[in-house]
Amino acid sequence: MPPWIRWSLHTVALTLPWIVAIWLGASLPDRYPVHFDGAGTPDRWAGPGHGEWYMLAGISSFVQFVLIGVMALTPFFAVRAPDYINVPAKASFVKLQPAARVRCLAPMFDLLTMIALFISLLFARIFHGTWQVATGERTTLAPWDVIVLVTLILAATAWQSIVTRRRILTEAARQL
Repeated sequence: MPPWIRWSLHTVALTLPWIVAIWLGASLPDRYPVHFDGAGTPDRWAGPGHGEWYMLAGISSFVQFVLIGVMALTPFFAVRAPDYINVPAKASFVKLQPAARVRCLAPMFDLLTMIALFISLLFARIFHGTWQVATGERTTLAPWDVIVLVTLILAATAWQSIVTRRRILTEAARQL
């Protein structure tokens, strides 16, 4: 994925929960749920005021900045301290030339971008579901949103591991 697309997607991931929070927050009642049990039933309510409503968007931003920070620092560690990077076929990875190590991490950068988008969608969907419960449109949060998005994150991680391992072994074979 070209860097400009990656950074554009991170920008979308960073702003989407805020846009949804502001848009739905404008019509949020004074009393709204802020926590749900495992069945999706609200078990804590807040209000009046919307401080807790925007806290979720802040948490989403924090997670996004962590993912962006990891993505920004990883090439540094790949070049200078490859032992600190957790990748499949690590013994082969550490023996690679620095430029080859950075090339092998391209799938990880794509993974971090996908995870950022999935997390952003998850937070936006939680906002929407919470708003639906707050306005009486629904009585519980739908669990399928979380299950589907977490499954996508796990599938993307598995995919990244396979692709990264192949890249490392291909680069190691080239250097022989």
